[in-house]
This record gives sequence, structure tokens and C-alpha cells, in this order.
Amino acid sequence: IEKVLDARPGYRSIAVAKEASIVWTKMVDDDPVLRLALGRGSLSYSEVQPWQRINHVRNKQSLNDKDMFLARIHEYANRNLQSSGDRIREAWFLPESYRLHVKAEKEAFLHRVDYENGINEAWVCKDPTVDRGEGVAMLGPGSDRLKELRMKLTDEFLPVSALSWYNRTADPSAEVSDASSKQFDKRLRNRLIVQKYIPTLQWQGHKFDLRVYWLVASVSPLLVYYHDGIARVSLTSYNPTDFADERIKSHLTNVAQSLSGGNETDRLLNLATRSFDDLDLILRKFVASDTKRSSHFESHIKDDPLGY
Repeated sequence: IEKVLDARPGYRSIAVAKEASIVWTKMVDDDPVLRLALGRGSLSYSEVQPWQRINHVRNKQSLNDKDMFLARIHEYANRNLQSSGDRIREAWFLPESYRLHVKAEKEAFLHRVDYENGINEAWVCKDPTVDRGEGVAMLGPGSDRLKELRMKLTDEFLPVSALSWYNRTADPSAEVSDASSKQFDKRLRNRLIVQKYIPTLQWQGHKFDLRVYWLVASVSPLLVYYHDGIARVSLTSYNPTDFADERIKSHLTNVAQSLSGGNETDRLLNLATRSFDDLDLILRKFVASDTKRSSHFESHIKDDPLGY
């Protein structure tokens, strides 16, 4: 971004964010604890002037954190969609999900496990505040991990540390040190979500998913641009019934996880990130059509999020 703007007449980089017309920095929602945790590199929304353009949408944390994103979907569904009994119709792109720090959802998950055969199904437990494939634990059908989670959820409050198998991050260097960051980190550590594990289509024996790109140019009026992205392919052969720790990468398509601990980064990156044209070649084996095979799900991706 900086190189592009520097190449334009009349633009130059400056050190003081408050004086810049275009600001690319960390933004916070006037949260003093978060502000301290992020340090001087952040900028509060209350400091942004009408003539400034920033690189974030306000309240973006409601979309970034998995549990808060789920809460926004619930709120939207309650306002705009028909409910079926006590179970709200979710967006097509969301698996069955429960926020374990929300009492009603925790009790719903316990009921699902105890009375709707949930104990014999596969689940994924996630720390909603981290990314890059970190903070993910697989809970196989009838596994000791799933049973331990079931037992400890009967507590009124479940700290992450109560789970013997849960490790928020595999990177010790990611641990925070200063007092303000520890306070912020402690507040986040007690949030977990559990989602139904969905066996997926395979890319020549490897799990894959799609990452596409949206540019929100305006929220009022709403103006969104779509761009094809990539197919993210796990580099570990896929077995939908093997949930051992050493096989977790077979269930994760995150590029950071695929590249971690490996050499030949460029070659691995090419294998882990494939184009939609590559995907179309794979689909030719299953779909007979004169048109681009991937156009079917591209139309769903473009239409559904805006029409939901």
C-alpha cells in the first residue's frame, strides 16, 4: 500500500497518524485495555477526523473474532429470519455452532451431546480470538477430549486452563508480558466455541476450502466488490476419521499451518494455494458442462452473503 501511494503525485509517508489523510494502522474501538495492549501503533476511532480515510470498518472486531461474528449472525437472524422452534436458521456458510461462555448456548450444546447423539459425532473446539490455524482442537466421536469437555461444562464458569488438552497457542513467544496485555489476554482466554465438524470435498485426497476476497468500499450506501481468491489445500493427506494431534494438519487448510516447520516455502505455497482455474480442472472429472464449472458456487458466494 505504501509503495503504491508513494508512487502517486502529491502523496508522501509521514510518521504522525493524526496528520495523515490516509491512515493504515491498528484501530481500536476506544477500549482502554485493548489500546494499552496494542501500544502506540494503534489509533482510536474517536481521534479520526472527517477528512481522514482509514483501513478498517468500525467495530470490525465483531467480524474478526469467531464468537462475536457468530453473535452478529444470531442477532441478524432474530431480527430478519423465521425461527424453527428454539433453533435459529443459520446462514448456509455456518456449521452448527455454540459459544461455551454463553449460558444458553452451553446448555444447548450439553443437551445436544447428551440427548441428540452429539457424543458420537466429531466437533471442533476453537479459541475465537486467534487465527493462522492456532487455537484449534479436534474432538473425535466418543473421544476422551469430548468427554472431558462435557464433564467440565457443568461448571458455572469454564476457564480454558481447566481443559487438560487445550493449548491456546503452540508458540511460546506469543505469550504476553506487560500487565495491560496480560489483563486483556486473560479476558479473552475464557472464550471458546464448539462447531460441528463437517467432512468436506477432497482435492486429490486432501482437504480444501475456498478463500475469496471482498472489498467493502462503502457501508452507507452498501458497495461491495468481489474477487476470486484461492483454493486452500492441506498438504497432509485427509482421513475424516483420524483426529490424533499429529494428524491435525490434515483437517486444517490454513496456509500458515501448511508452511509451518517446512522447507522449500515457495514450492509448498504453490501446492497449498491453488487458483480457481486449477479447481475448475478438478471439477471437470465430476461435472459435464461447457461453462466454467466453478461458476456455480461463485454465484452462491456472490449472492448469498448479501441476500442473507
